[in-house]
Amino acid sequence: MSGTARRLGLVGLLAAAALWLLIAVPTPFVVYEPGLAAPLEPIVSVESGDEPGKGTFYLTTVKMSSVDNFWLAFRSAWSGDRELYRKKDVLGGQSMEEFAEKLRFAMQGSQTAAIEAAYRTAGVAYDIVPERLVVTDSRDPDAALRAGDIIWSADGDAVRSAAALAAALSDRQAGDSVVFSVERAGVRTQVKVRLAAGAGGEAEPEALAAALGGVGLTELRRIEPLQPGNKVTIAAEGIGGPSAGLMFALQIYDLLTDGDLTGGIKVAGTGTIDAEGKIGAVGGTAYKVAAAARAGAGLFLAPEANYDEAEAKARALGGAMKVIPVATLADAIRELEAQPGGPPAPESGGQTVTGRR
Repeated sequence: MSGTARRLGLVGLLAAAALWLLIAVPTPFVVYEPGLAAPLEPIVSVESGDEPGKGTFYLTTVKMSSVDNFWLAFRSAWSGDRELYRKKDVLGGQSMEEFAEKLRFAMQGSQTAAIEAAYRTAGVAYDIVPERLVVTDSRDPDAALRAGDIIWSADGDAVRSAAALAAALSDRQAGDSVVFSVERAGVRTQVKVRLAAGAGGEAEPEALAAALGGVGLTELRRIEPLQPGNKVTIAAEGIGGPSAGLMFALQIYDLLTDGDLTGGIKVAGTGTIDAEGKIGAVGGTAYKVAAAARAGAGLFLAPEANYDEAEAKARALGGAMKVIPVATLADAIRELEAQPGGPPAPESGGQTVTGRR
């Protein structure tokens, strides 16, 4: 074989190896990019609610997916609307399935908080029914309790709420072992946990998390209005995480009250919410602004902590979409009422009903 042929053969082998590396070798990355801007009218309903207005509320999402090969990684690195992250930094030792389960429970918690916040703001009386306690985060991938576990009992005492777990651990000290009955991936199993601290009978999430070695807990509740006509249904299958809370609450409040809170325009936004209506910061705000712009939104509501990022992205995209920072559900409602075409503010300023627990 001539030297030229050998060189050509070597080049061919190197090219094949490079192609294999680019296409066939999996990467340690995930990619974030703009996700959905989903209209909330078909997702949120109230049994005997007001008619939907002429405008539309949109929840916005971030799409996260595995980067299957290095060719896609290189393409993503050069895209202005995509960003690469290391899987281990995002997943924290969890599998993609465990991470998705964590986001699913976070979404359920955000829906409950949104319903309660909207009821409080609209003056709707309600009851709170605790249903189950879920592990939503675990700092240690080898911990006995894992993200997605549903806790049913502690040393034989039934657990359906944070208060019930606090009562079960009230006389336990750091170093004591507790056997938990949990549901994991649909299967009941028992795990033994050595307490890192005493809970002292406190039902606060921080005290319980410290006792269990830093796991995150979410109490899933059912919010029942005293008037059946105010019952809320949210059908958000396939969407995870807590960041749609603000937009859920706005859609619910709009259906519970007279008038069109949208002012006839497309209103998008993001932000976690708690039962008192406080809006919390979220991740991926720029991607959500991009998703809202693609949907033609005229207004974007952002948590105060995310306003600078949202405003900068909106300016970079051009267009006429306005970004408004909000700290509470009441702030968001006032801002919408102040927009051209918005409904007049209630003369009483609204009524807050905390519900019966």
